Amino acid sequence: MDLIRTIDPFVVTVNGDEVEVDQRTFTLSERRLSRSALIALGNVDDLAPDEVDALASLVWVVLRRSDADLGLSQVCDALTVGALADARMLTAEEQGNRDDDPEA
Repeated sequence: MDLIRTIDPFVVTVNGDEVEVDQRTFTLSERRLSRSALIALGNVDDLAPDEVDALASLVWVVLRRSDADLGLSQVCDALTVGALADARMLTAEEQGNRDDDPEA
């Protein structure tokens, strides 16, 4: 039984690079960062963030792991709706292989 609802792991292409997003690997601080970004988006233009905004914020959190100065707007400028629509869900086998790899 899952106690916490998460989005299934997926791979999306951003600027030609594949980005693997697995919300289960987020620290609680990263989760809060993602949520704060969504709140900020709503405060900027009075539009409630939708599922596309939520996915973009998750991609941003993953990309920030290698570039702490990266802004959400930079990711939103580079990420297309089509890329999110074409995102590929990770298979159970791919997730299992990652769990066996200490570098992942």
